[in-house]
Amino acid sequence: MESIHSLSGHLTLEGSKARVQGAVLGDATPGTLFDVWTTAQQAPASLAFVSPDLISYNETQFNLSAFYDLLKRALRVTLPQQQQGSVEMMEGFAASRIGMPLPDALALFSGEFASIQSNRSMDPLKAVYYVGIRNKQDTLKLLRYTFGEKLGSERSEGETTFVKVSLGGSQNSTGVAQWNFYHLAITPSFVLASSRSETIREFLATRSSANAATPPALPPAFQAARARFPASVAGLAFVNFQKSTTKL
Repeated sequence: MESIHSLSGHLTLEGSKARVQGAVLGDATPGTLFDVWTTAQQAPASLAFVSPDLISYNETQFNLSAFYDLLKRALRVTLPQQQQGSVEMMEGFAASRIGMPLPDALALFSGEFASIQSNRSMDPLKAVYYVGIRNKQDTLKLLRYTFGEKLGSERSEGETTFVKVSLGGSQNSTGVAQWNFYHLAITPSFVLASSRSETIREFLATRSSANAATPPALPPAFQAARARFPASVAGLAFVNFQKSTTKL
């Protein structure tokens, strides 16, 4: 906590507009709370999915390995000497549950998480969630170990593997009953998740391999809001209330 030197923020009301800003200043050398954020970027990978009809976009980048190391150090400091071994026990239990050591599992993820919504009514069924990954095959292995029988059908189409995960289910003498599925699309560099398979497929269709290298057509409202902040950021949130039909 001593690495944090200042917390500050302010609220500005400008006619029909309101803006809340905050900052945390301090010593960002390795070994402090600032380790949990990655090096800031100008254009995060998930930005490639932003389209002109964007309603909301939330993106954050974490250093998951640094966060895990920070958590372990905190546990070792707070636990009594006779309980120090419980940290290794928890690590071993988690590793047996997911099929690999926790540091290896965390290293599979780039640390980027995003949610993207292009539906004017902010329909949750139309929301898509993005998770950056580094190794598709090991990520699939992790999913199989973690979800076990809750993981439903698995089908590959080109570089993308589609799977569904049951958020509810029960087991009896006749087998396993599953319901309330969540759908995933695993590619070599990211995982997309949504409560509807159609939503993911429509979403992927907007980013074909032919135009993947083309800069996204960012909405003017998004560009105007983005220009007010530093060129490189470790996360941002945008909601276009003018286009949204959701009543607040």
